[in-house]
Amino acid sequence: MAVMLGLFLGVVIAALFIVSDGKLVLLWEVRCPDCGEVVLRERELDCRNVWCPRCEKTVGISVDTIYPLFNISLEYKEHVNRNRFRRLVFSSVQNNRRDGPVSDPR
Repeated sequence: MAVMLGLFLGVVIAALFIVSDGKLVLLWEVRCPDCGEVVLRERELDCRNVWCPRCEKTVGISVDTIYPLFNISLEYKEHVNRNRFRRLVFSSVQNNRRDGPVSDPR
């Protein structure tokens, strides 16, 4: 159990460093303790209670109801997609040069 907890904490710490690099975005997700419904998902929490539409009651924000959520930032997704396209084009050009000219089958 201690090994798993250490591994989990290591992953969270690594993710927080990636957040500081701008590649991940840290969101806080608040869930209703009764039904599990996500009642709030924000970058910053500035309230103490939120409303659960499913249970129709107020949910207090506490250690039992709040969860960290890491998303890939939009800027980093765009960066990866641009570079992936460049690598595909470069790789394709390199492969065509390596294969040589295509002979005419006639």
